[in-house]
Amino acid sequence: ATSLDFAFSIHSEIGVKTRGTRVNGKLVPLNHILNSGDQVEIITSVNQKPTYQWLDYVTTSRAKNKIKNVLNENTKKIDVIESKHDSAHGSNANGMPLLREKQDYLKKKFS
Repeated sequence: ATSLDFAFSIHSEIGVKTRGTRVNGKLVPLNHILNSGDQVEIITSVNQKPTYQWLDYVTTSRAKNKIKNVLNENTKKIDVIESKHDSAHGSNANGMPLLREKQDYLKKKFS
């Protein structure tokens, strides 16, 4: 298993908020394969969110499922915001959909 899998095995909220890991006193990437006897320190941040790339880092189904659930929740939130934004603003001055403005708004909202 990887250090990110280990974070999810401790608690799903720790896994979701994992920013980095330190194994045997050395900072390692999230996809670092753990060996028996390794001392692992999980570094978390309240601002951290899973990315689709994390699915490539983990090997356990528990971690993959939790990451997918969080990513799907974020997608649903974006869909709700888009529909509210569309209904409130409709289209831009040229009559074109607010694609560019919507992208900028979502980047600011979820960055």
